[in-house]
Amino acid sequence: MKHYFSLIKVFNIFLSIPFGILGFLTSIYIYNYEFNIINLLLSLVCIITARNAAIAFNRLIDLDIDKKNIRTINRVLSNNLIYKHQIIMFIVYNLLIFFLSSYFINKLCFYLSPIAAIIIMSYSYSKRYTYLCHFYLGISLSIVPIGAFIASSNNIFALLPYLLSFSVFLWITGFDIIYATQDIDFDRKENIYSIPSKIGFKKSLLLSYMLYMISVLVKYIIGYIYNFHYYYFIGLILYFIIMHIEIYISIYKKNYIPYISYIHCISGLIYFLFTTTDFLLLHK
Repeated sequence: MKHYFSLIKVFNIFLSIPFGILGFLTSIYIYNYEFNIINLLLSLVCIITARNAAIAFNRLIDLDIDKKNIRTINRVLSNNLIYKHQIIMFIVYNLLIFFLSSYFINKLCFYLSPIAAIIIMSYSYSKRYTYLCHFYLGISLSIVPIGAFIASSNNIFALLPYLLSFSVFLWITGFDIIYATQDIDFDRKENIYSIPSKIGFKKSLLLSYMLYMISVLVKYIIGYIYNFHYYYFIGLILYFIIMHIEIYISIYKKNYIPYISYIHCISGLIYFLFTTTDFLLLHK
């Protein structure tokens, strides 16, 4: 079991879960839909199983690459701690649970679930064809708030979940560009597409910083338009500070870049906690 936990990087679930819950809560506190605990739990199941399937599929597709890269050579699949047929079954089971859960939420979620599955699974091939693969990953995770909103509301016509998703898109894309700076030399050698291998380390960090700051701006616009209170903006300030910490580490503490994913998760959790507090205590 521990090998599967290592496979899916359990802690990194916090890159998606918080924004899924926020997408769900916006339908209740902003658009006045009724709270349904069953749909919330099913939404979380969908997020977890879709993510499990996507990560496992990515590891399977990238196996030949991971075996060549010093940074990834010790992953469980590269070391045969989990075998290919087990990974395939893991993917199939998670996708089945994902589709089944979406079916019990509402028809719209079920009809859209194959599209979501295609988006998140096809990311694995993007690095073989385009330098914009980081943006594709951003899109893959940005659909989480929209999906959770639909799970609660059975409606796709609302501005806030799309603004929230756009901020997630920027937040994830910027992070993935930073993370990819670890493999600049390897990507160039193996002809793997990545923005850092194309434009270099410094320009990549500048691009990530720009994406981070736009994500902060979008979140500020959300707070302004929808009359959030001081809890929300305190969380946004902390989120802003953590973005700068990530950039600082990337520039001056390069050896700690592998741990930036944990810091990034914390930034999302802080934004989630303060926004949820605003919802529960102050927002009408």
